[in-house]
Amino acid sequence: MISNIKLAKEKGFYVTMNYIGIESVDIAKERVAIRVSKGGHGIPDEAIERRYGDSLANLNKVISMCDKINIYDNTEMFKLVMAVNNGEIIWKDRNSPS
Repeated sequence: MISNIKLAKEKGFYVTMNYIGIESVDIAKERVAIRVSKGGHGIPDEAIERRYGDSLANLNKVISMCDKINIYDNTEMFKLVMAVNNGEIIWKDRNSPS
């Protein structure tokens, strides 16, 4: 993903990212457990933990690379929690943590 963003920027593209996250790794584990209980596929806890951390680390890396990022929280009700333009926060949900 990061290399694709770099390439797009080098080619002069305007890059917009929509990032969808959840509040905690525990919620991700709960959702996988629910999926498994309904016959879906499972993922080991270690993989969930790694992917959750990697996702946040990658978001941090690309914030300054993208022209625009919309960050959504999908923990309960899907909602926009932050908008970033050119690495600067232009809007933040007042109920979001600092």
